Amino acid sequence: MTDPVGSAPDLNRVFEDYIGSGDPRRRRTAVRAFEACVPAFLPGAEQAPSPEPLIEALPPGHRTEREAAYRSLFARCHRLLAGGRASLDDTLQTLQRDPQNEAPGLRAQEALLAGRFDRVEPLVAEALSISDPAAVASLSGIAARIARSRQPDSADAAMLQRAHEIDAALPWVACDLGLDCSAQSMWALQLCATEGLCEGDVSARLMARISPGTVDSGAVQQQRLRLLGLIRSGRTLGTADLLPR
Repeated sequence: MTDPVGSAPDLNRVFEDYIGSGDPRRRRTAVRAFEACVPAFLPGAEQAPSPEPLIEALPPGHRTEREAAYRSLFARCHRLLAGGRASLDDTLQTLQRDPQNEAPGLRAQEALLAGRFDRVEPLVAEALSISDPAAVASLSGIAARIARSRQPDSADAAMLQRAHEIDAALPWVACDLGLDCSAQSMWALQLCATEGLCEGDVSARLMARISPGTVDSGAVQQQRLRLLGLIRSGRTLGTADLLPR
């Protein structure tokens, strides 16, 4: 499965190709392309879009690599940004009006935080689909929230640790399912530009983000293989599959 956004040299082309689709998954591909550029490179009123303000604000650490990442991202975004601030604001508001444009994993996490437990299961099931790797990645973070919601007074330490391992594994699973996680992918460039994580592919950069001692890398790999097998089974999955009790 290919990722239309990950290595696309022209994100405007991706946006235009997918935004008019009747399939929410394809529209979310267009949204991913748009969100790679806006608001990061959103120009001020009467200003031309440019990566320079972001580059000028970079700290000394990894500055050369981060500048290169911003310039590479901007080159991919340039045509999409050409319409100017007012047009981009209008497009952003239009995209935000349709809740299906937001990744199901993020909607599931919002529903969980709002106590709308009836909405969590169908959204988790939608996100844990082999047909949409980006949706799988969007679930990262929800396992720890599920653990805390099951025991709001005092979450079981072992379950919470396992939840953190699952959350760390979910982006890996998305890569396995076809999301472009190469060193020059959009995701890798974003991690470099915004967080200074500039070495290796996406998986290596995400592991570098995790504080030492937080999760065991071997346990993360076990969860990666478990989740990958579940998703590839093709059956409908839910929170009990994501985080077994």
